[in-house]
Amino acid sequence: MRISEVAKKFSLSTDTLRYYEKLGLIDNVLKDDTGKRSYNNDNILMINFIVHMKKAGVRLSKIKDYIDLVNLGDDTVEERKDILEKEKLKTINKKQFDERQELLATIEERQEKEFDIAREKALKEIEQEVKEEKVDINHIVENPQEYKKIGMEK
Repeated sequence: MRISEVAKKFSLSTDTLRYYEKLGLIDNVLKDDTGKRSYNNDNILMINFIVHMKKAGVRLSKIKDYIDLVNLGDDTVEERKDILEKEKLKTINKKQFDERQELLATIEERQEKEFDIAREKALKEIEQEVKEEKVDINHIVENPQEYKKIGMEK
């Protein structure tokens, strides 16, 4: 597969693929007589792995550490499992954090709506009191602290 085809398949730029090669994340990329890259199935599988790890928030340096261990052979399987487990936990924690942030934003939005409703209600009550001459508008202006308790301020 040519570099442009691989780039399109994974929504990456050709520069990104070259950079991954330069970092040693993708190795053994063959080149034809004209110097054009040809990615084999192993390269495609590794790029797929890199793309998914990046989507999970794993840093390139950590992906490189993992790939280096893979290249050292089966004696590093425990270390590789540890890296994957740690990255999995980080991903879970980040996802939970993002979900909590979204929930918090929803709650805060609802609080704003409730405040607006309470403020509207308080304003209508004050307006009614002024109309019925139960309270003088000058008193409200001169004593705003008395009206804080009914939702006039956050």
